[in-house]
Amino acid sequence: MPHDTAAEQCVLGGLMCYGELIDEWNELTAEHFFTPANATILAAIKAIRAEGGQPDLISVTQHLSSQEKLENVGGAGALAEIYSMAGPRDLSYYVNILREHVARRRMVEAGVRMAAAGRDIAQNVSEVVAEAGERILSISLDGPSQGSVHVGTVVDEAAAEIEAAIANKGKPRGLATGFRDLDVLTGGLREGQLVVVGGRPGMGKSALLINMCDRMAAAGTPVLLFSLEMPAKSIANRIVMARARANSARVRLGAISQVEAKSLGNHFFKLGDQPLYIDEARGASIMDIRGRARRDIRRHGIKAIFVDYAQLLEAKGYNTSYERVSAVSRGLKAMALELGVPVIAAAQVGRKADERTDTRPKMSDLKDSGSLEQDADIIVLLHREGYYEAGSGADSTDNQDAEMIVAKHREGQTRSFPMVWSPSCTRFDHANISRMTDEAPQPYGNQPDLHTINAVLNE
Repeated sequence: MPHDTAAEQCVLGGLMCYGELIDEWNELTAEHFFTPANATILAAIKAIRAEGGQPDLISVTQHLSSQEKLENVGGAGALAEIYSMAGPRDLSYYVNILREHVARRRMVEAGVRMAAAGRDIAQNVSEVVAEAGERILSISLDGPSQGSVHVGTVVDEAAAEIEAAIANKGKPRGLATGFRDLDVLTGGLREGQLVVVGGRPGMGKSALLINMCDRMAAAGTPVLLFSLEMPAKSIANRIVMARARANSARVRLGAISQVEAKSLGNHFFKLGDQPLYIDEARGASIMDIRGRARRDIRRHGIKAIFVDYAQLLEAKGYNTSYERVSAVSRGLKAMALELGVPVIAAAQVGRKADERTDTRPKMSDLKDSGSLEQDADIIVLLHREGYYEAGSGADSTDNQDAEMIVAKHREGQTRSFPMVWSPSCTRFDHANISRMTDEAPQPYGNQPDLHTINAVLNE
């Protein structure tokens, strides 16, 4: 296995010579030291420092002797030789060597596991491959977090964001979803955010996610949609029906005019050139989609990831739905932070809302887990009164009133927006353009004066 014994000893010698450096290089673990004796010495250095001591040659020797491990590392003479190999106080050169060898050993281990899976027909190959791929793709040569920074180092960056917002008045700083009121309220979607879109089954949460994917891709933003329910062909059909505002039932029967057919063809043609990528991820685990997302970001420059929907993702090693969805929630947030893109996930709302007089959903109604409520930066809940109406009203092909409820917004206010739901083409639209998204106000000199306003009111 790849390793460098001399580099390991130089690091240990430096830590014993300059005992306080262990605080700076606390990231070092037994995994960084291929030689077991060197890993034992590191453990002794850390234990002494944890107790407030100074891990120099004498204290390390005494500690290992008291633990009856001195002979395991080669005795006092071997420790003295390692101590003599201490180089400069700056250990970064040697620590980087250890990091590189850890990465190489992980790659070798992943390759061995995949080779073993290929030979053993009793193992689930897809699971082992996914796990090995995750292990390789998660390898990082980055060092530890730099810890605290003085606020003066970030004020320029913070001020630049505000200056950019002023210069681009009315435009979201992040990625626009195409729903203007939502974009103005949130400032657009930004890297590392987890956005949850919740709703009862059939409420339209998948439709809203697809509408967002469509609008973002149409604006030139590369997006990736993990679909755990619908095939890619059905999603493409939905997008085109929504764009053309075509009645999907009539289209499926072929009962459309030549003009409508030509319009649909044009929309299909345009969609084919836009940066929307669909992954039919049925049966996938959170580990699977993290690996696939990394690959697609490298290949296609993906800027936003959609998951439809969270409760369908698998997570190994959990016995209950609550534990599984909690693990998925943490995984989605970790993926957003790791990959530096917003992750938008649909989630089911439980039956609690159905049992209340006011059927509007709440964050606490999200099914199976409070982790979604905790981990999400933004939670959008969908509500339609027509969904609860008896008779044919719930399945009407006419446009219906709907409501987009921003129930959580970590960086700002919450509010709700009136929407229109068009079930015939599975499309959401704003019911009206709210005052937040009107055109910028006219200069003061162009505003009507008080006399004119009074005259209009009197009429």
